[in-house]
Amino acid sequence: MILPIVEPKELEKCPEWSIPVKGSVGVLIEREYGTLLYYEGGAYTRFGGREPTAEERVEYAKQAAGRASQDYPTTAKVGVLNPDAYKKIGQVDCTTWEVTFDA
Repeated sequence: MILPIVEPKELEKCPEWSIPVKGSVGVLIEREYGTLLYYEGGAYTRFGGREPTAEERVEYAKQAAGRASQDYPTTAKVGVLNPDAYKKIGQVDCTTWEVTFDA
């Protein structure tokens, strides 16, 4: 399973994006009941409002994709009203856990 790493095209069209902490990485997944955004942002490990490092972003992507691929019960997910309002910025291969961000 390959899941897209996404971010909003325009924030005002993605009200659910206000839930994750700044610097979070999100992945989208389709379920029979709708599209979900799973996210991770290091809310308990990244202090002072600093931007995440490249290594942290990779780990956040893996954590979000792992939860999404297993339909893991978590508060780090939210229903998406308009999936087309998001743009793909990378992907996670949930078989190999390889993370790639688009250039």
